[in-house]
Amino acid sequence: MPRATTFITKPNLPRAAAELLASLPPAGIGKNILKGLAASAMGYWKSQAKKELRSTARDYIDKLSMEEGLGVVRIHLDGVLPNLIEQGFKGGNMRGWMLNGPKAKQGKNGKYLIVPFRHGTPGTGGENVGNTMPTDIYSAAKKLAPTLSRPARAARTGATTRWGERLTANSPHANASARTELQTLKKPWHATSIYTGMIRKQKTYKKATQSSYSTFRVITEHTKHPEHWFHPGIKRHDFAGATRKHVKKIAGFILKSTVES
Repeated sequence: MPRATTFITKPNLPRAAAELLASLPPAGIGKNILKGLAASAMGYWKSQAKKELRSTARDYIDKLSMEEGLGVVRIHLDGVLPNLIEQGFKGGNMRGWMLNGPKAKQGKNGKYLIVPFRHGTPGTGGENVGNTMPTDIYSAAKKLAPTLSRPARAARTGATTRWGERLTANSPHANASARTELQTLKKPWHATSIYTGMIRKQKTYKKATQSSYSTFRVITEHTKHPEHWFHPGIKRHDFAGATRKHVKKIAGFILKSTVES
């Protein structure tokens, strides 16, 4: 399992610039420069992820956080998938480290983990929300009774999710093409269609109601196929390294503009 990535932002300036910074009044100027560098670093890091990533962009960016300390700002990248993207993954069987992660549970037949898969809608291009589902699947999925989240205090049983319908080949919302898709296995090791069991999760905001679409699959210690939960690998992106170069490039400009303001 990959370690979290941490990027430290500090006034890493040439000697002459550092001496100038030290001579300035201590009333927050150095702190302002540091904040400017950190904000630029975070913005640049996110922009690179948005530019290069597609279905994983949102998950990656959501795991970036910033922490301010004494004379330093740290940007953290947490989460297994984001750090596999950042550091690279040569591929292989994912079962071992996934079942040893913090979200795995112990059942009567051993450890298991429920893995969500998000699906994009036609027109999204798969960006931020998962690979795009076929039009006929979307036509059926958007008619599903929604799955809703609610505060625990509002649920008599204490549950925070009210489950709606799930998409199956027998769903009244599915036309002939969708039913065929829901009975088609994309890979030899798939036990069902990748769209079987899809839910429509609905969330209401101040100005609009939005839906997202997900399926869930269970990973266990047992397997029926050698390619179950085998990943071909992920190339190393090193957005942190690109961000370090960016900060080094702009540090002098930020100092200059702060002194001249």
